[in-house]
Amino acid sequence: MIRPLHRLAATAAAISLVALVAATPVKIPPRLDAVLPAQSSLERSMQTVDDFDVEAGPLPQQLGRVLNKQQVDYIYSFEELEGIRGSAVHGRLSLADALGAILEGTGCSHELFAGTISILCSGRAHVRESRGPLHRD
Repeated sequence: MIRPLHRLAATAAAISLVALVAATPVKIPPRLDAVLPAQSSLERSMQTVDDFDVEAGPLPQQLGRVLNKQQVDYIYSFEELEGIRGSAVHGRLSLADALGAILEGTGCSHELFAGTISILCSGRAHVRESRGPLHRD
């Protein structure tokens, strides 16, 4: 059977396209849960229970004692925290609970981002006296 030339060109173009697609390597994305660890080491550190014995005092010094003991990376603006006092924390607590207790009432909070704990203050945090120690056994 003789086909008109324009139909033959269209058929040849379609065959070329199919061959091109078949020859192009296709990357299949891996499953996300297979690539990402179930829990980062920082998240595990935040839940690990440890003994804390931190007196009430200037927030930058308290944060340094607590976070250096746990050997985690952290960042904060000293100017934002200057003059703010955190509460005392004593007893066996997770790092998340200890940070929460120290920062309670200061106008500051902590967030986990890219393997680092960021201490953030909403505007200028309130300068305050300690409300008393947190004791937990």
